[in-house]
Amino acid sequence: MLERAGKALKRGPRLTAALGRFLTSEDGPKWAVVQAEAVTAAAARPLVELAGTLKGEVLRFRALYADPPPWKPDPEASEAAQFLRDEARARGISFERGAASALVQIAGSRAADLVQALGHFEMLGTKRVGADDVQAVAAHSAEGSAFGFAEAVMLGDASDALRLLRRMEHQGLRTWDGRRLATREAFGMLTSAVARELVRTSAVRAALDGGADAEAALDAAGKGGGMPARRKMERRIDRCPAARLRALRSALLEAERRVRRQGWREPMHALETLALAAFSPAKR
Repeated sequence: MLERAGKALKRGPRLTAALGRFLTSEDGPKWAVVQAEAVTAAAARPLVELAGTLKGEVLRFRALYADPPPWKPDPEASEAAQFLRDEARARGISFERGAASALVQIAGSRAADLVQALGHFEMLGTKRVGADDVQAVAAHSAEGSAFGFAEAVMLGDASDALRLLRRMEHQGLRTWDGRRLATREAFGMLTSAVARELVRTSAVRAALDGGADAEAALDAAGKGGGMPARRKMERRIDRCPAARLRALRSALLEAERRVRRQGWREPMHALETLALAAFSPAKR
C-alpha cells in the first residue's frame, strides 16, 4: 500500500510511469492500494488511466467537515463528530455530550486521525468518554499541549504557559499517531492553537460589548463542549477585555514575525516572549 502519495505524484509523471511498470510486471503484487490525497484532476488522470488498464477501481473521498452545517450550528452535529461517535459505537465506546466535538477540535477532522485517537481510549479500556476524559488523554499529546498552551495564554497564566514550554523543550512533542514534531512544527501548532482561541474569545467579547445577552453569548461559546467549555469561556472573558485581546493579537503576530521573517533560530524563545506578554494578574 502506497500511502499519502499525493505530494510525490505531483512532482512529475515519472513516478506514475514507474509505478505502472512495477504493477504490471511479472513480479508485481497481486493487489495494490495507492492513496493520493489532494491531487488535481490533471495529476490524477494518469492514475485513473492506470487503474482502468489494470481493471482496478477508483474511489474518491472528500474530507469530513469539522464545522457544523449552518442550519444546525452545534459542533456535535459536524460530520467529523458524527463519524467519531459512529466509529466509537462500533468499538463499544460511547461519547458524552460535548466529548466528540472536543476531540475533533484537538485531533482534527481527518478520519484516520480520529480513528487513531479512538485507539488511545481503547488502550485505556475507557468505555464512556466525557469532555474531561478527552482533555486528560490529550494532555500527553502535541495537540493537547497546544490546547493547554493556548488556554494558559488566554487566561494570562504565564507560569503555566512557561511550564508547558519547559516540558516540551525537555520531552519533545509527539502527535496522536506518535510522530515526533520538530521545533518549528511545534511552534506552528502552538501559535495556530492560540490564534484559533483568540478568534473564539474575541467573538464572544465583541458580542458582549455589543449588548448581547451574557447567557446566550456564553452558551453559544460552550455549545457542543457542554458545561466545561462554558466555564472555561467564563474564566477567559473575565480576564479578556477588548484591549487585552488586541494586545494578545499583537504579541502573537510579533512571535510569528520573529520566527518566520526575522529568522530567530530558537522558536521557543518567541513562545516564551508570547507567554510573558500574555501575563494577567489573577483577580481576587
